[in-house]
Amino acid sequence: MVTLKIQTTKVYDDCETAYNQNYPVMIEEGGSRSSKTYNILIWLIQKSLSDWDNKIIDICRKAFPSVRDTVMFDFFEILRRYNLYSENNHNKTENIYKIGNNIFRFFGLDQEQKVRGRKRNIIFINEANELNPDDYKQLNQRTEELTIIDYNPSTEFGWYYDIQTQDEVIVFHSTYKDNPFLPERIRKSIEAYKETDENYWRVFGLGIRGVSKTTIFSNWSLVDEFKGEGELLYGMDFGFNNETALVRVLYHPKGIIVDELLYKSELTSDLMIEELNKLRDSGLITYADTITGDSARPEVIQDIFKADYNIKGTRKGKDSVLRNINFLKKHKLYVTKRSINLIKELKSYKWKSDKDNRILDQPVKLNDHLIDALFYALEDKANETEFAVGSVSWT
Repeated sequence: MVTLKIQTTKVYDDCETAYNQNYPVMIEEGGSRSSKTYNILIWLIQKSLSDWDNKIIDICRKAFPSVRDTVMFDFFEILRRYNLYSENNHNKTENIYKIGNNIFRFFGLDQEQKVRGRKRNIIFINEANELNPDDYKQLNQRTEELTIIDYNPSTEFGWYYDIQTQDEVIVFHSTYKDNPFLPERIRKSIEAYKETDENYWRVFGLGIRGVSKTTIFSNWSLVDEFKGEGELLYGMDFGFNNETALVRVLYHPKGIIVDELLYKSELTSDLMIEELNKLRDSGLITYADTITGDSARPEVIQDIFKADYNIKGTRKGKDSVLRNINFLKKHKLYVTKRSINLIKELKSYKWKSDKDNRILDQPVKLNDHLIDALFYALEDKANETEFAVGSVSWT
């Protein structure tokens, strides 16, 4: 038996508790720098040196590059720090290391041939919130003794929360305060989240479940009139079964005023021109005003141009939607009270979530016709500033 004398934290004790009480699944949920990963590895190494014989221990993440650069790096750092590493025990081609008669195997779920059909005694799933429910199911059902998972609770929903109520699962919680070896500068950087980002403080400081904030725009308020200083711009999104949408915008670097002018479905090019003529008769647009329209419908743009309106197509490019979103989020946005449909769209315009409820950098494409028109109106401004404009008070 080999005794490894290393300073450990409560996470090490959590592993020992779960194993001694014969729990098949252990969850270590916690904040940043709580020593979750490091102390789980220390525990696995210690058990392999002192208590285990002929065990297979798998360590994985969603993708192998992440395994190699994080949990695998830490594993070998621990071995070298305590003079336990032997080149003879390391199969670098297969990413396997032997401690006594125990075998450690490192892999990512992107290595399909190493996932299906493999059985083991113990598995450590690092950063389990990267996985989907089927990934976990496949790994857990091929594990005979203990499945250990760790993660930061950065999302509001997930399979790793759902399994916590199962009888065979034991859950532990840790934060940076449980790591007495944490440098003071790191401690202060984590505590700074208290003042700068409430959700980051919940997740990475307190280690508790994050609140999903999927609504994209919250930086808008209502105004009575379309009135103020700024450059006058128009944006138009074309539809037939969906609504054709037109907005006018007063753009100023310190704020943007937007007004809904048109929101109707089943409009052909001729009917769109009729609607524009009505707006022109009401003094809401002129032939000289620049309209930026959806370039996906060049035939409509051509028809409106032939009717003497100054219309041009958008210059949609890679990441244009995200660029437009970021541009708008960096301004104060003022919406006229009569813009009923635009108000509805702003309230419901949200980020997509995947099947594990992780928020993606893509908006949900639903009921966004006026928002698209607003993007088109401001497209040139977004391209010019490249996110340089800050959010400031408009006085």
